[in-house]
Amino acid sequence: MVTPASSAMPTFAINLGRADSIIKAGGIADTLFMQMPGHRLFTLTAINPDGAHVTRLYSSMEKAYSKSGTKPMLDDAWNDQVIRRGEVFLGHTIDDVKDYFPDFQALDDMGLGATINAPVLFRNQVIGTVNLLDRPNSYTAEDAQIVFAHAQLFCPYFLEFRHAYENRQGMKR
Repeated sequence: MVTPASSAMPTFAINLGRADSIIKAGGIADTLFMQMPGHRLFTLTAINPDGAHVTRLYSSMEKAYSKSGTKPMLDDAWNDQVIRRGEVFLGHTIDDVKDYFPDFQALDDMGLGATINAPVLFRNQVIGTVNLLDRPNSYTAEDAQIVFAHAQLFCPYFLEFRHAYENRQGMKR
């Protein structure tokens, strides 16, 4: 059965392939995900090769939720599910994320609660996440799986980030 999501995938993939930066790719995804499944906040977060930090590379709400800086990785159930096991996380309300997101109060203040965190995999290793947030109870398990599938198309952009990070840090590949 052809769904709006499956019919959008080829165009989305082609457009991402033509984007010449993570910002442009983020904008393309922002537009797609705004239509399906919808969001009030969309971000792209890279896992730093050191495994101890993440870097936000794109934010649809740059003023309220900027893309600058890094955050430490926490050793919690969210990290185990999304980063270690490479499984999508679906939260329906702010209560589902408050133990995992130190900035949950800011998200709650923005009226956000529903969360999809889709890992981006390369050789079965999570190298980044595609993150959508919206009003409480906005997402279904089907939405999460559709985002997870689309998220894999970001692999080249997250690999590019890792390569640049490693070069800046003088890390061996």
